[in-house]
This record gives sequence, C-alpha cells and structure tokens, in this order.
Amino acid sequence: MLDYTAIGRRIKHYRIENNMTQCQLAEKLSVTDKFISSVETGRAKISLSRLYDISVILSVDISCFLKDT
Repeated sequence: MLDYTAIGRRIKHYRIENNMTQCQLAEKLSVTDKFISSVETGRAKISLSRLYDISVILSVDISCFLKDT
C-alpha cells in the first residue's frame, strides 16, 4: 500500500528545493493550491499520472516519490 503522507512530504521537499510555491505548482497542474496542500499533508490521494506530471514539473524521477512506500 502506498504511504501518501510520505509521498506528500517528498513532493513538498522537491517543490521547495525548486523554489516553487504551492500556488505555482497548482497553476502548472491546473488544480487548486488547496489540493496541493492536501496532497502534501497526505489528506488527499494522488494518482500515478498526476504524480508523474509533478515529477516532470519538478525535474525529479517519479521513483523518488515512491521509494520506501
């Protein structure tokens, strides 16, 4: 089973590393910043296709989000 809280923490880590706000990431994904916040805290599940989109935007291999989950 996927650990969505761990995935969310990693998304937040790489988003901050890329000097990007939740609003900026949300805009690129055509979602709300509230959704990004929910994903980063593990309150919302994220699809693999959406996770792939985030990995492309943040220039991170998708496996970095999924390791040890």
